[in-house]
Amino acid sequence: MPDQPSTQASTSGLKRFNLVFSGEILSGTDPAAARRHFGTLFQIDDPTRIERFFSGASIILRRGLEQKAAAAWFVRMRGIGLQAHLQPAAGLPPVSAAEKPGKRTLAPPAATGTARWGPNPYTLKPYRAPAAVSERALQAGKRAHAALGTALLAICLLFALTTLAQLLPPPPAVPALRAAASNDAGELMLATGQLLLHHDRSGAALGTLSRSQLGLTAPLQQLLWLDRERLLVQVATTEGGNLYRCVIAEAQCRAFAGDQGHWRAEAMVRVPNGQHVVLADSANGRLLRVDGAGNVVAERSIALPTRPQLRIHDGLLFANSAAGPALSVYRYEVAAFAEQLDELLLLPAAAVAAELAHVQDFARVGAFWWAVLENTETGHRGVFRFDTQWNALPPVALPAPTPLLTLVPWEERLLLFPTGAHALQRYAADGTAGTALEVEALKARAGQRSRALQMRAVLLGSARILLLLLSVLATFYGIWQYARQRVFALDRGRHAPMLGPRMQHVEWLQAAATMKRRGFAGWIGAQGRGHIGLLGPLLVLVDHRGVYHAGNGIQVQRHPRFLRIEGVQVPTGSARKPLFQASRWPDVERLLSGCSRGDTAGVVVTMLEARQPLALACAAMLVLLVSALVLGLMA
Repeated sequence: MPDQPSTQASTSGLKRFNLVFSGEILSGTDPAAARRHFGTLFQIDDPTRIERFFSGASIILRRGLEQKAAAAWFVRMRGIGLQAHLQPAAGLPPVSAAEKPGKRTLAPPAATGTARWGPNPYTLKPYRAPAAVSERALQAGKRAHAALGTALLAICLLFALTTLAQLLPPPPAVPALRAAASNDAGELMLATGQLLLHHDRSGAALGTLSRSQLGLTAPLQQLLWLDRERLLVQVATTEGGNLYRCVIAEAQCRAFAGDQGHWRAEAMVRVPNGQHVVLADSANGRLLRVDGAGNVVAERSIALPTRPQLRIHDGLLFANSAAGPALSVYRYEVAAFAEQLDELLLLPAAAVAAELAHVQDFARVGAFWWAVLENTETGHRGVFRFDTQWNALPPVALPAPTPLLTLVPWEERLLLFPTGAHALQRYAADGTAGTALEVEALKARAGQRSRALQMRAVLLGSARILLLLLSVLATFYGIWQYARQRVFALDRGRHAPMLGPRMQHVEWLQAAATMKRRGFAGWIGAQGRGHIGLLGPLLVLVDHRGVYHAGNGIQVQRHPRFLRIEGVQVPTGSARKPLFQASRWPDVERLLSGCSRGDTAGVVVTMLEARQPLALACAAMLVLLVSALVLGLMA
């Protein structure tokens, strides 16, 4: 029973304390169990008397205790889930057991010789099993199913996103240049399949006309200035005529037709100082001279190449030959139209070595002739220059292998562009390369398309990474919850027994020498270190948190490297490298008789549930490693 006040004097002069209790129960403690343990501790069997101590009034349970004994009683009270208080016993001298015959006083037990390598008994906390352990297992199972379902959904979305990325049409392609022509004023007109791009003699943009504005339905293919206001446009069509006469200022085009209907031609050139046009119809093998109204003035059947080119210079009509690397020279007067005067062979040494046997295009710039020679079988091409006597000059170095090349005389300069390009390379008449002429309208569209593609790639890539990460992490989380379900399903939800003062009698196993290492290895070992003790028929386990549990036989789960009782787990090491000295291990083995076998999943779950630092670090490293691997695969 709690002590009654004493009036006997103390002769020791040591500081003493009173143990005071006002009925306060610690959070998480069952009130009925706390009252039962209180009666057991103070040997009170009457429930009515026990209830008086929980009325809320402060009652002195023990009076005049020495400091060590007072601390022991304080710990005992907390061990059974009750909060007591220590007050200095000022003016109340303690009463010793010798001065009170017949009165039993519980003194703190003496520490055993193993206490020096055991835990501090005053800091230990009994393991309190979470409420409704079976409910925890059920919740873990539900979370596992939800996580694995999420992972499966993420994988399905990932495949759907990949399919969508393949089915999405790309942004509109940047229109490529297909033709160019300059007039006597130095103005430059460029054509894509859909646009006419008007520029002044400096290359600055003057305006843009779309094919639909001009009333044309087929893509634009070739251009020829008739004068400063009108343009002859060839369109890509396989039916009917393909030539249209357009007035730029009015944005209006009409079919170029005459007495033989709507004209069709593959090449065209304007006759100087007049309105006549020379047309090359390679499909029918004829040259025609047509007036401004579209009527035939003269014509002649001749052999023409598949892609004819026409130029007029110094009163002569030049055309690329169908027979080989040569230019055919004709007259273009009405009376002697298309009479051939000469055949000029173009045989530069480099062209002969590369077997460039056809003239793709040619032009006169300043005092020099330029020609593009090609090998139709290999697709190899080269640009060559000639003087007025058709002597070969050093070839022009091209920046890179190019497809079909078009030569456009522009005053005293030459524009060279590969068909399908977005810029034109400028050259002086002597072959000196200048800066590229970039078409601002096409450059802006190329920038927009590049940004759209980049944005699409970023969005799709980010979505793929997020979905892949989600699927991987959800899978890991589902496996983790499934492991928790297995472990919780086997737990019995048993609280640790209240050892109270008996904790002083626990015989603690001494750590092996492998646990005394210093440095990083010693720190790693210390992170998972616990304590194992023997208390009569009980095996006492204390984990890294200072939480203890006790039991034996079937209550203990044994892993090759761990011992576990409910949520308290202690590493034991391996047979070759034990973490505890083997002198008392036979006693431990006797208490493990009939124990259940623990698996690795239970070990991992217990370590993570107990917030074991090394386990948390390994889990974080695993998540980071998987995330980095996913990012690396998606890069």
